[in-house]
Amino acid sequence: VFQRRSSASVDFYRGWRDYKDGFGNKNHDHWLGNKYIYSLTNQKTYQLRIDLRDSGSSSKYAVYSTFRINNQADKYRLSVGSHSGNT
Repeated sequence: VFQRRSSASVDFYRGWRDYKDGFGNKNHDHWLGNKYIYSLTNQKTYQLRIDLRDSGSSSKYAVYSTFRINNQADKYRLSVGSHSGNT
Protein backbone atom coordinates (compact mmCIF):
# COMPACT_ATOMS: atom_id res chain seq x y z
CA VAL A 1 0.00 0.00 0.00
CA PHE A 2 1.71 3.17 -1.11
CA GLN A 3 -1.24 5.47 -0.42
CA ARG A 4 -4.04 5.42 2.08
CA ARG A 5 -6.37 8.37 2.45
CA SER A 6 -9.38 7.53 4.56
CA SER A 7 -9.84 10.65 6.66
CA ALA A 8 -8.85 14.29 6.83
CA SER A 9 -6.21 13.62 9.50
CA VAL A 10 -3.31 14.06 7.04
CA ASP A 11 -3.05 17.02 4.67
CA PHE A 12 -2.35 15.79 1.12
CA TYR A 13 -1.94 19.33 -0.29
CA ARG A 14 1.85 19.28 -0.17
CA GLY A 15 4.89 20.19 -2.18
CA TRP A 16 7.27 18.22 -4.37
CA ARG A 17 9.70 17.23 -1.58
CA ASP A 18 6.96 15.68 0.61
CA TYR A 19 5.70 13.58 -2.31
CA LYS A 20 9.27 12.60 -3.14
CA ASP A 21 10.16 11.54 0.42
CA GLY A 22 6.74 10.42 1.69
CA PHE A 23 4.61 11.52 4.63
CA GLY A 24 2.04 10.33 7.14
CA ASN A 25 1.93 7.10 9.14
CA LYS A 26 2.23 3.84 7.18
CA ASN A 27 -0.47 2.29 9.39
CA HIS A 28 -2.90 5.12 8.66
CA ASP A 29 -3.21 7.88 6.05
CA HIS A 30 0.06 8.24 4.13
CA TRP A 31 1.98 8.58 0.89
CA LEU A 32 4.94 6.17 0.68
CA GLY A 33 7.16 8.49 -1.35
CA ASN A 34 7.89 8.68 -5.07
CA LYS A 35 11.56 7.76 -4.64
CA TYR A 36 10.55 4.52 -2.90
CA ILE A 37 7.79 3.72 -5.41
CA TYR A 38 10.30 4.32 -8.21
CA SER A 39 12.78 1.91 -6.60
CA LEU A 40 10.12 -0.77 -6.18
CA THR A 41 8.50 -0.49 -9.60
CA ASN A 42 11.77 -0.57 -11.51
CA GLN A 43 12.99 -3.88 -10.03
CA LYS A 44 10.45 -6.05 -11.87
CA THR A 45 7.02 -5.89 -13.54
CA TYR A 46 4.11 -4.98 -11.26
CA GLN A 47 0.35 -4.71 -11.58
CA LEU A 48 -1.49 -1.83 -9.93
CA ARG A 49 -4.82 -2.21 -8.17
CA ILE A 50 -6.72 0.86 -7.04
CA ASP A 51 -9.60 0.42 -4.60
CA LEU A 52 -12.01 3.30 -4.02
CA ARG A 53 -14.61 3.38 -1.26
CA ASP A 54 -16.98 6.19 -0.41
CA SER A 55 -18.36 6.98 3.02
CA GLY A 56 -21.34 4.74 2.31
CA SER A 57 -21.17 1.16 1.10
CA SER A 58 -20.15 1.79 -2.51
CA SER A 59 -16.77 0.57 -3.74
CA LYS A 60 -15.02 0.48 -7.11
CA TYR A 61 -11.70 -0.88 -8.32
CA ALA A 62 -9.35 -0.81 -11.29
CA VAL A 63 -6.49 -3.18 -12.11
CA TYR A 64 -3.73 -2.07 -14.49
CA SER A 65 -1.73 -4.82 -16.20
CA THR A 66 1.57 -3.00 -15.71
CA PHE A 67 2.64 -0.16 -13.47
CA ARG A 68 5.81 1.83 -12.90
CA ILE A 69 6.97 5.36 -12.33
CA ASN A 70 10.02 6.93 -13.90
CA ASN A 71 12.89 8.60 -12.05
CA GLN A 72 13.03 12.09 -10.58
CA ALA A 73 14.69 13.51 -13.71
CA ASP A 74 11.51 12.46 -15.57
CA LYS A 75 9.36 13.93 -12.74
CA TYR A 76 8.26 10.45 -11.59
CA ARG A 77 6.07 10.09 -14.69
CA LEU A 78 3.45 7.34 -14.35
CA SER A 79 3.29 4.49 -16.88
CA VAL A 80 0.42 2.00 -16.81
CA GLY A 81 -0.83 -0.76 -19.10
CA SER A 82 -4.37 -1.82 -19.97
CA HIS A 83 -6.97 -1.81 -17.23
CA SER A 84 -9.98 -3.78 -16.07
CA GLY A 85 -12.40 -3.40 -13.19
CA ASN A 86 -15.64 -1.60 -12.43
CA THR A 87 -14.51 2.04 -12.30
